[in-house]
Formats: sequence, structure tokens, C-alpha cells
Amino acid sequence: DDEIHIFLPGFMGSNVTCSTSSSSCLNVSTNGGPFVDPYLFADFTESSHIFRLRFNGSFPPHSAMAITLLSTAGLKSPVEGIQANQTSLVVSMNSRSGDVLPSNFDSVSPVGAVRFAQLIFTGLAGSV
Repeated sequence: DDEIHIFLPGFMGSNVTCSTSSSSCLNVSTNGGPFVDPYLFADFTESSHIFRLRFNGSFPPHSAMAITLLSTAGLKSPVEGIQANQTSLVVSMNSRSGDVLPSNFDSVSPVGAVRFAQLIFTGLAGSV
């Protein structure tokens, strides 16, 4: 079986498990179309911050992939959010066709991150 591992530091969730045969919390597409594998399985281990996606067989080489894990799965993003092009998110793959060593994503979109915050008080404090 092929496996994709995604290192998600700061993410939280216990008992995060999805499969295409038991729930609808996981959608995978490749090259714009659905990826059909009745034994597709995903899980997240909070202690290692690893999201693992396992296929029954091989993933097509040189293919783009989109993974959508719905909120019903229970995986929670970091409290501090995700910064644009954050480099701590890493993907690797163990495959019959050849392994992919841990690598950064080409692009990461920001999610729930505050870029700049400022608090200003004006005027004089009154007496009570």
C-alpha cells in the first residue's frame, strides 16, 4: 500500500480516522477528478502531528492531488492559525513507485492567522 504522510505541527484532534468505506469526512481527487479507492484510509496522530493517508495499491505517479478532510473528522487547526507559505508543513510519501522524501509544500494558503494586531488607547483616564 502507498502512504502519504503530512506533518501538521500545532494541529489537534484525538481519534481522527476516516475511510471512504465508513464515512464521508474524506474526499480525494487527482488531476481534477475523484480518486476512487474503496479502501482509502486516513488518520491523524496528535502526539506526532502526522496525518496519514493510506491507499490500497499505488497512487498514480506524477499526479496532482487534492485532499479535503471535512470538519466532521475532528481535526482542528492551530490556535495561532496557518501563515501564508508556512514552511513547517511537510509532506512525504512511501510508494511502490518510489518514495518522496520529506518536502515543503509549494504554496500554503493562510487560515485564521492574524498578521498584525494593535491596541491603542487615547484620551485621559477619568477619576471615579
